Amino acid sequence: MKSTFCIPEKSVISIILFSIFLVGCNEGGSNTQSQPGYSNPAFPNSETPPENSYLEISPERVVDPSDAGPITLTFKFETEVDRAEFWLVGNLRISLDQIGKYTWKQDLTHSQIFQNYNAGDTFVFVGYCETFVGSSLRQRLNLHLPVRSDLMPDVDYTILSSDMQISDHVLNLRHDELLLGGSTISFVWSAIEDSVQEAIGIYDYYALVGQVNAIANRTGGSLLCFPNTTFFDLANKGAVHELGHGLGLAFSNHPLIANYGHWRLGNAAHGIMGWADPSAGGQGLNFPYWLETNNVEGTTKLWLTEQATEFNDLELYKMGLLTEDDVAPILQFSDQEAAVNWMINPYSLESCGINCQVIDIPSEYITIDDIITLDGPTLPAAGTNITVGTIVLSRGGLLNSDEMAFYDYMSARGEGTEPVQVMEGFSVYEGKPFYTATRGLMTLSTRVR
Repeated sequence: MKSTFCIPEKSVISIILFSIFLVGCNEGGSNTQSQPGYSNPAFPNSETPPENSYLEISPERVVDPSDAGPITLTFKFETEVDRAEFWLVGNLRISLDQIGKYTWKQDLTHSQIFQNYNAGDTFVFVGYCETFVGSSLRQRLNLHLPVRSDLMPDVDYTILSSDMQISDHVLNLRHDELLLGGSTISFVWSAIEDSVQEAIGIYDYYALVGQVNAIANRTGGSLLCFPNTTFFDLANKGAVHELGHGLGLAFSNHPLIANYGHWRLGNAAHGIMGWADPSAGGQGLNFPYWLETNNVEGTTKLWLTEQATEFNDLELYKMGLLTEDDVAPILQFSDQEAAVNWMINPYSLESCGINCQVIDIPSEYITIDDIITLDGPTLPAAGTNITVGTIVLSRGGLLNSDEMAFYDYMSARGEGTEPVQVMEGFSVYEGKPFYTATRGLMTLSTRVR
């Protein structure tokens, strides 16, 4: 995800949850050391392709509605293309100029950037970037840019060194050696870990935002990685989902409950952690349905629902925040293969009312005792507060005041105790930060000074 963002067009559902990653490397310049075993200096003016395409915005990584100047968008693609075009909101097409074997760029005016913008929004959809090989469309990328909106106050920050500065919710570290991405995550973190912990100390989790906007999803665990800024908002469901991975969700030995670090299809998947599509490498997806038993054998009622924005009872139990007595029996599809096939290739179903359909797949209840028999009991949580330290990487210099204001604001949102508007790609919804997503049972702190 990125300061500006460009991701392969796909369903909004698939964007909201889990993780895929990749990206190349960068030119030197800071006092960080090159990493042994990984050398691919795919910065924009080189002739080396990156692992994954990425986008850089200048003169700032975030766009400002009050700044009337042009914005330069530079793409570096992972393969050669014959033509690249912007297809902007308003149906205007603009060709990009090729400035290297894999690198293309173009300036956009203020009106072209903001013609689809609503005051207060944290991102703006500008249009698409399309690439062609010959006359054939190779790829269409959705183009969302991060915005320093009028809701984001100026922040005080302190310059700690030529390569490091800090605000209340962000440590900005210059790192010119490697761009953050899939095969570089461990290299980048090993290069900066000591400096980070010396500056801000030990945190339960770290959120690491990359230098450029890679066409890559976020990752979770003890290190939440955001290779592009479009997914960086610690109040959104995706960030809460990744924290769920860090807290050990969603794993079980029960064959109808967990799979690929997510839940299997059924009411267990109607929560923060979602379900996993095996054909997408276990990528986590929303499950926008609720199962109900039907009076016809071998069938189940399937209710279309709003996407879940809170951890469900099973998830809160697995986090040690609810007792086993709080978890009601969970209705799950008995034939998971058939359920997955329907989710991937849906076919028409018989209606059983508004937003209700009957699916020809059986289901059965799984009790918490069934789960405990295979997993063992979950102990009560040792604490009810977790800490996340946000580190934003930059190259060629430190972030400016607009950029610091944006990242500080998006990090601080993770501490929220009330629902907020969230923008994730094309999905705009009322999101619940971690505290609200846990029903007030656990708090989150993002302060780094």
